[in-house]
Amino acid sequence: MTLEQISQIAGIISSIGTVIILAISATVAVLIYRWQRESAKIEAFRRLSEDRWQYNQLVLDLFLNNENLQESVSKSHGCEHLEKQDIIEIKIS
Repeated sequence: MTLEQISQIAGIISSIGTVIILAISATVAVLIYRWQRESAKIEAFRRLSEDRWQYNQLVLDLFLNNENLQESVSKSHGCEHLEKQDIIEIKIS
């Protein structure tokens, strides 16, 4: 085997190694992108749930501290008086 043939074989092996490294790098990049995207979705859902909970608490506090609003809702739901549990049941249904 001549020096030129050995050089060509080394070049081929180097090219194959480069292709393998590029394929691995691309795969890792795709996996990292997907992981970050899923993490962002989870974080957005968590923030949305937290905001919804805070909004519900705000509405409940507003309702419990406003007698006119309580009376209006009581009339519209056919009740004489609404308690906190009644409000929660209305909110669920």
